[in-house]
Amino acid sequence: MLVVDGEPVSAAASSSSRAGSGGRELVAALVGSPGLRAASERLRATPEMRISLGPDEAAAPRHVYVFQREFATVNPARVELVGTDEMTTCVGVVIRNNKTGMTSICHMDFPNIVEGGLKQMLGLLGHDKTPFDVHLIGGFDDTSTKVIHPSGRKHNAQEGYSYPLCCKIVEALHKSQQRFHLRTFCVLGSNTTTDSYGNAQPIIGGFVVQTSSGDVSPASFDINSRCPDEIVRRIRVSVSSYDPSWQGRLLETYDTHRDTFQIAAAFWCVFVNISIHLTSTS
Repeated sequence: MLVVDGEPVSAAASSSSRAGSGGRELVAALVGSPGLRAASERLRATPEMRISLGPDEAAAPRHVYVFQREFATVNPARVELVGTDEMTTCVGVVIRNNKTGMTSICHMDFPNIVEGGLKQMLGLLGHDKTPFDVHLIGGFDDTSTKVIHPSGRKHNAQEGYSYPLCCKIVEALHKSQQRFHLRTFCVLGSNTTTDSYGNAQPIIGGFVVQTSSGDVSPASFDINSRCPDEIVRRIRVSVSSYDPSWQGRLLETYDTHRDTFQIAAAFWCVFVNISIHLTSTS
């Protein structure tokens, strides 16, 4: 169940009999929350942290980075920072057990991984009657039907990926047995600006969580800090779509108990069609 400012989100928002409408009504209720709007304003006003690994890596705060469709659950006694970036229509989810400090984050890209992904995240956070803190960050108002290019041309292009993803996430959280205190809802219109041509784009595309305090800040990661095995993990995001074992699940990257990165495998087959043309000269 979702809780905002200490009060459960109205049950009326999820009682509709129309399939999928519960998530839409929940999003509408959350967008209208003064407390969540204020939290989004504070987050947008927070200076962006630049996560970089310099020559002296041992002196840098230990961090875990997650790519698209990945998740990681970290212990604050071992990891100081956990985060992600490169989000456009994707949504980052942070769930934190305030008693233990255990923090799980993910970088969700499609609605079909939401329910399974949340189960994966919660499985390592333990069970507690006290609400877990939740932050939803990313995505933007990409439902505009008019896109203007530098040339002045207009065309209908953006279908809107962020909105159905947000609807699915809040609906799944609200249906859960676990109570969640939604601290940040910086998504959709709250995370949208426009470029000089009027095209919508996200304001915040990345964030980092300080595991000791639970504080969340906008962040970007340089190429050296998106590690380890960046190329392998980027390829895995694409090919995992063809692997039945990863259907409806987030990709596993970090072993919480062993405090090691463990890039779980994904399998796929490549089918090549070869056409042979024989030409007779006789």
